[in-house]
Amino acid sequence: QDDSGITCLAGNPVLPDAHGQSLNRQLAAARIQQDLFQEHASALIECRGTYCGVAYSRNKEQLHLFVDKLGCRPIYYTLQKGKLYFSTALRVLEELDCIERALDVYGAVEKAIFSFCLADHTGYKNIFSLVAGTHLVLDSHALKQTKYWSLQETALSGKNNSEILKAFDCEFSQAIKLRLQPEETKVNALFSGGLDSRCVVTKLWDQGIAVDTYTFGDSFSYD
Repeated sequence: QDDSGITCLAGNPVLPDAHGQSLNRQLAAARIQQDLFQEHASALIECRGTYCGVAYSRNKEQLHLFVDKLGCRPIYYTLQKGKLYFSTALRVLEELDCIERALDVYGAVEKAIFSFCLADHTGYKNIFSLVAGTHLVLDSHALKQTKYWSLQETALSGKNNSEILKAFDCEFSQAIKLRLQPEETKVNALFSGGLDSRCVVTKLWDQGIAVDTYTFGDSFSYD
């Protein structure tokens, strides 16, 4: 929070600084807020991790809602009678008497079949969710939604498998490094023995980090 406005985050934004170290939560929020209030999304484009947030600009009287590149942290919203209602949990909007709700058959069927709704649908016609890489702005004029990042647009093209694997390995190593604390030399890891945990622990070893691993499971578990 500062003179220009306020930003609230849920989740864990991982935003690198000029030296390749991850900014702490407060500095990451400040960087995101500054960029949004200047009407560009470079911080959101650079940011990793799973998170969502809301920012309010006092000067411009604008409200910004945003979700991460994968949409893992949802924001549900509805605009009714000139008011924007939003929450990270759909049940909160379901319990508000001031919100009108009408069944969306397509959304309800998607939820029944897949256990989640596709695109920006919910089980209600007038309640939507922000999809991955999306930024929503509300001001006195209108509600505007933009796509600041798309997985399809970042796909590597014109490269052979060896180049793609090298680029992926570099990105994965950087993702591990960003989540380490400065000067951290030893960590704990929940190690199931599956592909995810093995890859992460291997990369930690490659970066010279000592790792104590733990697992759990009953007598019939492969873990």
